[in-house]
Amino acid sequence: MNSKPKNNKTEKRKKAKLFSFRYFLFDFVKLTAALPTLIALRPRWHYENKEAHKKIRGAAMTVANHQSYLDPINMLLAIWYRRLHMVATENLFASRLGNWFFRRMLCIPVDKENFNIQTFREVGKRLGEGGVVTIFPEGELNAEKETIKTFRAGVVLMAMKNRVPVVPVYIKPNRHWYNRLHIVIGESVRMEEYCGQGAALADVERAAEVLHARELALKLYLETKLAKKRKGEKNVRKVHGRTDVREDQGV
Repeated sequence: MNSKPKNNKTEKRKKAKLFSFRYFLFDFVKLTAALPTLIALRPRWHYENKEAHKKIRGAAMTVANHQSYLDPINMLLAIWYRRLHMVATENLFASRLGNWFFRRMLCIPVDKENFNIQTFREVGKRLGEGGVVTIFPEGELNAEKETIKTFRAGVVLMAMKNRVPVVPVYIKPNRHWYNRLHIVIGESVRMEEYCGQGAALADVERAAEVLHARELALKLYLETKLAKKRKGEKNVRKVHGRTDVREDQGV
């Protein structure tokens, strides 16, 4: 008997969030930029398995490799059906205009060199409201296109503290601006399965290594899939008697 009113209240809160003025700028920018972004980047979504194909419901964290300044936009395309609260360098908030804009774009400031408790609390607040928080756990822009740097342990601590799943996402770095964007979405991971509450630092770091390994697995999955596609296209060209086989730069 007591469960029905509780569910009704939850539904009302969700509806209020959906149409809250707090999200006006974020939604406006996202909607107006959607069509030109889709045309320019031509994104293609790949999924690790059937579980990964399920939409994110409720509070969660998403993590991704970070090799381009466009990665925040790429993540908005990857999880297009949710608002993403992105953890971003505090340098973006230095000016009055930057502070105003990025906070209304739902960004959370972080000191990359000294992760502080304020960021930790703000992430917890957004997750507590049922939001999706996005973080790039390499901690900085990675100029090396073929590698994914070690993940920092902060993402594990935040996920454990708030008991939310972590969804790994791999964004394929492109050689040229005209290359198609490829995004791989993986199955969600529960960090508490690898280290429980009150775990030692070594356990938390091992959990971060597990998450990093999942990211590398998504990279390998995509590379294998695209290699098979290129091989198939090469065979088709051979069947049609074409000898001028060239690398497909659009893949």
